[in-house]
Amino acid sequence: MDTEIPKRTSDEAAVARASLPVAKTTRTQTAVIVVAAVMFAAALVALASAIVVSRQAAEREARVFGSTSAAAFREGACDRALRLVVAGLPGEGALPSSFQSRPLARRSVVLRLGA
Repeated sequence: MDTEIPKRTSDEAAVARASLPVAKTTRTQTAVIVVAAVMFAAALVALASAIVVSRQAAEREARVFGSTSAAAFREGACDRALRLVVAGLPGEGALPSSFQSRPLARRSVVLRLGA
């Protein structure tokens, strides 16, 4: 195995000695980068707040459907109660961030089993 460094030719040596121009960032480019970063951060904050508000609305809806379903079940309208419970659950393919109501899911199972 050869460990010797090969000799450079005169052209290679000249290229190695020459300083290559490096692009310098201007103030305008720096300002544009900062503005783009701030806009990206603002978009992420807006997306996160939309997800939080959507989850809170789903939670309120689940509470309303749950209480209305419980009232219908007490009145003896089991079919209506089951429809209300299922309406309060998130649909198929819902995002993982959507509200999952454990009491509504349990009530739905109990009503389906006929207890």
